[in-house]
Amino acid sequence: MRHIREVAEARKLNIIDMAVGFTAMLRVFEKGSASPIKTMLSRTLDRLGGVRTRRQFEGIHRRFCRAFVRNVRMAKTGASASYGHGAKVLDVTLKACIYYCSLPSSETARRIRPLLHLAIDTPIMNHLRQKHALCLSASSIAQISEADYGSLQDAADQEIASAFGGRITRAELDDVLWRRLNRN
Repeated sequence: MRHIREVAEARKLNIIDMAVGFTAMLRVFEKGSASPIKTMLSRTLDRLGGVRTRRQFEGIHRRFCRAFVRNVRMAKTGASASYGHGAKVLDVTLKACIYYCSLPSSETARRIRPLLHLAIDTPIMNHLRQKHALCLSASSIAQISEADYGSLQDAADQEIASAFGGRITRAELDDVLWRRLNRN
């Protein structure tokens, strides 16, 4: 039984490594940040097994992002990371783990998939800002506040309703927009 748990834990951590690597963001954080960030991500993923409602999911998401701001520093300036940094790292990791790989379990992934957020990068932020006439204080991920992040998720919901008749999730919109805007 121990070996089954060890294999499952190794799988989870390998997927987190791939997801964090995909964001290409670790380079912007202070040296030594990778391990604590991955630990925060692993613990957050483990908490999702008990999530039954959007409110519970949003609370876990918000706590992660706020902790990220408190605990992660930027490489060049030593300033705190932004809410947008934490959200992008978390959203891409959750998408990889839950949406693509059905972690931590198939049942949990099925329940959590509709709750996942759109991962915000600069092209997606600019697209949503223009298309939905958003008034944001941010011009980059490094400047995205908690309020800006909420506005961007609301704009994603508007886009899902208007362009897709409400028939896709934020994670699916993320796939579509990322391909359209980043893979020309």
